[in-house]
Order: sequence, then C-alpha cells, then structure tokens
Amino acid sequence: METIKVEHCSKAFGDQQVLKDITIDFKPGVYYITGENGSGKSTLLKIMMGLILPDEGKVTLLGEDTLKLSNACKKKIGYVFASDRTLYYKLTAYENLCMIGSIYGMKKAVLKKTVPALLEKVGLANDNKFIESYSTGMKKRLMFARTMLYDPQVVFLDEPFSGLDPAGEALIASLIEEMENTGKTIVIVTHQTEYMKERWTHLILSDGKLCIGL
Repeated sequence: METIKVEHCSKAFGDQQVLKDITIDFKPGVYYITGENGSGKSTLLKIMMGLILPDEGKVTLLGEDTLKLSNACKKKIGYVFASDRTLYYKLTAYENLCMIGSIYGMKKAVLKKTVPALLEKVGLANDNKFIESYSTGMKKRLMFARTMLYDPQVVFLDEPFSGLDPAGEALIASLIEEMENTGKTIVIVTHQTEYMKERWTHLILSDGKLCIGL
C-alpha cells in the first residue's frame, strides 16, 4: 500500500510553471529525486509534506489529505531540511532532543535512555555546547538524530549531504540505510548521488515532469 500518493499536481510561481501534472505513488523504501537547480525538487518535497499547496491536484499522506493532516499523522512524519532553522540554538544537543521528544509525547524515562544512544550514534555524545556554536555538519547530524528519535513512518530529506565532509556524508548514508531497514518511506532531494544505492528508486525532475531514472 502506498504511503504517499501524488495525483495530478501542478505548481507555478508567477509565470514560471515549476511542476506539471505530476502523478506518482510512494511505498516503503528509498526514493531520491535529482534535477537541475530550480527544477522544483524542494517544491515537490514541500507539497508532499503539506507545507506548500499545489495549484492543482491532491496529495495523500498516510491516508490523509495534506490539506488537513491530523496531529497524529504529523507525528509520523520526519524531516531534515537543507537549513538548520528547526533547531533550538540556545540549547545543547541533549536538550534539543529532549525538547523534541517531549513535544512528541515521549516519556522522560524513555528519553533518558534513547537520547544519549542517538547522540553517540551521530558523534555528538557528551557535548555540552549550545547549538549556536555548532558547525554545519554537526547541526546536520543532530537533525538526523532528531528525526530518528521519534521513529517516524515517512521521512523527507532535502539535500542531506550538503555541508558535510566525506566522513559526515558516509555517516548520513549509513543512517539512511538504517531507517530503510525499519520499513520507512524515505524521499530524498539531492544533487549528490555517490551514496545512492542501486536498489533505491531514482526519480528525475525535468521541465516540470517527474520520470524514473535508469
């Protein structure tokens, strides 16, 4: 059964038609979308998340219309954006994850056990600095830890490898595979394909149309 269903979606910004009548179903697994800069990759991702409304068409996410997602459905969605504006800069990594976990209804006892293990996994254990002092790579790794914390069913990743050194890129690739192995639907927008696996579905966005790559 599909977890995301995109039906005849189109989107324009002024006179520029970015997306043209896109229809596609997503099931558990990994999908990565490539295309030239300005082709509409991030726009399509945000439409699937319900953050941007299409001019025409409809998106169903986990059985719900993205125009009116329930709070229960929203808690099943994870994301890592290219920017880091979703982090709390005046908190530590540990405090960030505990804050997010409490928002998602996780109990303190669970957080006390889960958060240190996740920070260890992303190389941020025992770091008591505020996030405002973090490098781009450190912030990106923390965003992945945050997404994995509450075990979402669908994960959206916008340029997850940007701003990372080779070691950071390899770590993020391994985290994506780990999430894949738990049966999630993962949709990635990226221009860096060296870590993409042959078993993953490659989608190419060009001239407003989405097609499956070879």
